[in-house]
Amino acid sequence: MTGPQHHMPEAWLVDYAAGTLDEANALLVACHAALCPSCRESLRLLDGVGGALLDEAQPVPVADDALSRLFARIDAEDAETGDDAPDGATTGQHRVDLDSLLPLGADALRLPRPLLAYLPARPDALPWRWSGPGVHTVDLAVGRPGTRTVLMKIGAGRAMPHHTHKGTEALMVLAGGYRDHSGDYLPGDVAISTGAVDHRPIAHDDGECLCLAVLDAPITLTGTLGRLLNPFIRF
Repeated sequence: MTGPQHHMPEAWLVDYAAGTLDEANALLVACHAALCPSCRESLRLLDGVGGALLDEAQPVPVADDALSRLFARIDAEDAETGDDAPDGATTGQHRVDLDSLLPLGADALRLPRPLLAYLPARPDALPWRWSGPGVHTVDLAVGRPGTRTVLMKIGAGRAMPHHTHKGTEALMVLAGGYRDHSGDYLPGDVAISTGAVDHRPIAHDDGECLCLAVLDAPITLTGTLGRLLNPFIRF
C-alpha cells in the first residue's frame, strides 16, 4: 500500500481549506493530511483554487473605520480566550506543514506534527486512563462544548465492546491498526461513524492500536452486557 485507503470526506477537506471547519476536526484533517499524500495534494489544489478566486474577486468598498473595528474585535477575542487556553493548546484554525512528520522515540511511532501542540505531556509520559478492558484514553483540550477529542490506545489483539454512536465519531489511526465489519484500518486511515454504525473494532495482533478521535456525543455500548456496563464505562 502507498498510503491510507480510507480518506477524509471531500467536504471536510473543502471546509478545512476554507477555514470554516471547527478546531477539533481541523486538527484531525491536518493529522490525516500529514500521513496521506493524496489528501495533501487535494488540499494544495483547494488552496490554489481559493487563491485564484481571491485574485479574481472584485474590490468591495468598506467603511472608513473597518480596520479599527477589526483590530478591536481581535483584541476582544484574545482577551476572551487567552487566559482560558490550556497549556500546550492553541486556538483558531490550523495549517499543517503538509510534508511534516516527527519521529518520536526509538521505535517506529511517528506522530503528525499538528498533534504535538495539543498533547498534555511528552508522548512517552501521557496520563493514560483506563476506559475499559484493554482500552486506555487521554483527553485533549480542544473542541467545542460537548465535543470530546481523545487519544485512544487499544491493546494488541484486544476488542472494544460492541457499540454505536449517539452522534458522529471521526477517528484516525495514528499507529498500529484495527479491523471491524467495514475492513482494516492502518496508520492514516479515517473512519466516520454515526448512529447507523454498530461495530466492534479489534486491534491487530502485532501491536497496540493508537487512534485520534473526535466525538460530538458519547458512544453507547450495545448488546445485553453492554447495556449493563453503559453507566460504568466511558469511552
